Amino acid sequence: MLAANPAPPSRQPEQLLFEFPVFSASGRDDFLVGAGNADALALIDAWPHWPAPVNLIVGAAGSGKSHLVDIWAARAEALVGRDRFLAGDVLDAIGAGRAVALELGDAVDLDETGLFHILNAARQTEAGLLLTARRDVARWPLTVPDLMSRMRAIPPVMLGAPDEMMMQQVMVKLFADRQTTIDAPVLTYAVMRLERSFRAANLFVHHCDEIALRLGRKITKQVAAEALRTLEKTDR
Repeated sequence: MLAANPAPPSRQPEQLLFEFPVFSASGRDDFLVGAGNADALALIDAWPHWPAPVNLIVGAAGSGKSHLVDIWAARAEALVGRDRFLAGDVLDAIGAGRAVALELGDAVDLDETGLFHILNAARQTEAGLLLTARRDVARWPLTVPDLMSRMRAIPPVMLGAPDEMMMQQVMVKLFADRQTTIDAPVLTYAVMRLERSFRAANLFVHHCDEIALRLGRKITKQVAAEALRTLEKTDR
């Protein structure tokens, strides 16, 4: 008589994963200050007593540029343009004396003529123009010489890479934005193995949250290790 096939070992069922919105705290008191971003925050806090009507903040993705723009926009009652902007709307706002913030991202496919006129208008009215970008002007693919000279005349305020303490603080905030927490030993384990960048911190928190939700467990060292492996694979 043949023996019955043994039942397969039971597995921990994985939970269905739903995408929930992430609410990021973006007030002045929520901004984490470190050596790499103190100068940029000082510029924002100095408003309206800026040294020049046009200012530029440069930093990598996830370094806090949008948070700084939100702080300044609330204080200056500024019009904010992200990714793309209509030069006519911006010029109308500046002409009416309204401050404007433009987040230019990688500064590709820009309306160069429009941006040139915006810079001139902002200098004439002194309404206040804040620009942000992910890379220095020297690396922008600009083709209009007059715009190039105008942009290179703006001293950039650089956002530097985070140190270990800042990485820890940023990750705690990112987890809090997702209504979750991470124990201190797990956080230390992750920070010691992560690239020192805001991008890495953001991606790690995203992967951790996704894995923990799928498995229905808290963020343990095992979850963190899987998130680190996932991050390493996506960066290859």
